[in-house]
Amino acid sequence: HNQASLVFWWGPMERSVRVEGTVSKISADETAQYFRTRPRESQIGAWVSRQSAAVASSDVLAAREKELIQKFEGVDQIPMPDFWGGYSLEPTRIEFW
Repeated sequence: HNQASLVFWWGPMERSVRVEGTVSKISADETAQYFRTRPRESQIGAWVSRQSAAVASSDVLAAREKELIQKFEGVDQIPMPDFWGGYSLEPTRIEFW
């Protein structure tokens, strides 16, 4: 199933925006290119937990983050996790509420 919708708040226009469309997985090269543009803290955050995975507590996340900050200390380019990636939504319909 490759159809999806998303909703976000567009503050300056004081509107919700709903977008429907076709979803596709972003290529590994495009994902890696995007990962390198993210701030260092966000790159480390990508390693902290897998998206959609259950987490025992925020303390577990904080401890994991601390561990990873130490692990990547002195590393110029943090590697992208192999479990990290994204999707692209090609709009077929846009609604403003």
